[in-house]
Amino acid sequence: MTNRHSPGHRDANEKTIIDVLDNYHIDYIKLHEGAGADLLVLLNPMELWEVKNNEQPPSKRTLTPLETYRQAYCGMKHIPYRVIETAEQAAEILGEHLREAPRDHERNNEW
Repeated sequence: MTNRHSPGHRDANEKTIIDVLDNYHIDYIKLHEGAGADLLVLLNPMELWEVKNNEQPPSKRTLTPLETYRQAYCGMKHIPYRVIETAEQAAEILGEHLREAPRDHERNNEW
């Protein structure tokens, strides 16, 4: 039986979530084991995404102690930390973010 927390193991649905990021042309960084999240999503502001496989029972989708710590730390620093389970959830979040983001032609170009 594979330990889901073993080094190098990624959740099975991470590829579909990354496909959504790619389709929206959003850059991201896959984080290393022990970071407390799976992806650093390069939005403004940047967000940490923890991918959980929604095909697993709820007991296997709970945050680890490290992930819980990282989520709390991000909350104190006002850094978005999201638990993403489906590609649809990722698309909804990105769609909302892009609707709220100022368009290039709407920005004031003064520094």
